[in-house]
Amino acid sequence: MTDSLDHSALLQLIDERSAAIVAAGPAEAPPAKEAAEAPRELDALLAWYDDSHELLLRTLREAGPERECWTWWSAGVSPANARGVARRRVHEVLVHTYDAQLAAGAVRPMPVDVALDGVAEFLDTCNSTPAAWPHEAATIHYHATEGRSWLLMLDDTGAWPAPLPHDAAPPPLRPRAPPSSCSSSSGAASRSTT
Repeated sequence: MTDSLDHSALLQLIDERSAAIVAAGPAEAPPAKEAAEAPRELDALLAWYDDSHELLLRTLREAGPERECWTWWSAGVSPANARGVARRRVHEVLVHTYDAQLAAGAVRPMPVDVALDGVAEFLDTCNSTPAAWPHEAATIHYHATEGRSWLLMLDDTGAWPAPLPHDAAPPPLRPRAPPSSCSSSSGAASRSTT
C-alpha cells in the first residue's frame, strides 16, 4: 500500500507543478516550486489527488491548448505549450498507473491508441534534439507490436523522430549484433539500428 501511496503522491505533485507551469505562460525557466508534503492517510491523499487533478484540468482548460509555457523539452519536437504538457501528463499517469497495477499484481491492458501515442510522445519529447550526433549518422527503427513504426534519425543536425506509414513493414528481427549496431526489444516497441 505504501508504494501505491507514494505513486499517488508523486502524480499529484506533478499535476500541481504542471498546472503552475501552464498558468505561468511563456517563460525562460519554470516557476519556483512550492513546498508541499503529501498526506499519509488514504482519505486525505484521495482528496488531494482529486483537488490536484482538477487544478490541472481547470488550468489546461483556461489556458487553451496553444498557450506557450516553459517545458524541459523545448529543444525537441514536442510542443512547448499546454497541449504538450497535457500529452506528457497522460503518458506519465499511464506509466505510473501500470507500475502500480504491476506492484499490486492486477495489470490491466492499456488502451492501444494511448500506448502507441506514448511511444511517439517519448520519441518526440525525450529523444529529439538539435544537438549534433557526434558519431556516424544512424537510423533507429522502432516498431510497436501493435503495428506502428517510427524512425529516429541521428546525424549532425541532431536526433529527429519520424512516424512511418501504418502499413510500413516491421524491421526484420536480427540476432544479437556486435557493439557497432544493436537489436533489442523492450515494452511495446522493438528497436533496430541501420
